[in-house]
Amino acid sequence: MSNILDKLSELLLKRGPRIDIFYEQRLVRLKEIDEIDDNILSFIKVNVEDIPVEVSIETLTKLGHEPQLVYNEGMFAILNIIFVPNNFHDSDDEIITPSLEQHKHMWSPTIREALVKYLMDIDL
Repeated sequence: MSNILDKLSELLLKRGPRIDIFYEQRLVRLKEIDEIDDNILSFIKVNVEDIPVEVSIETLTKLGHEPQLVYNEGMFAILNIIFVPNNFHDSDDEIITPSLEQHKHMWSPTIREALVKYLMDIDL
């Protein structure tokens, strides 16, 4: 597993910062970064069983993803939705959420299985 984590670290190092100073260089650099991001995402998809879940999720956030781990009635899902408290009501427990029912295909009994479904839902 350390070889896989070393390779992932190497890809992230190669990625570097998102923005360069000069406009022309930035455009070229953004294209390079997008290609590296696709390589990193492909690498995670292929090696998902061997990379710790928290490393995969942290890496996804470095690539600009916003994975949200959700737990409900014994099942896990990793979704690209954000749960925001509703400040327009008196009750703090009221939340504006998209229907979790529309994401029922994403629910799994383990976090790793939820991560696999999340990754398969991402287009390269």
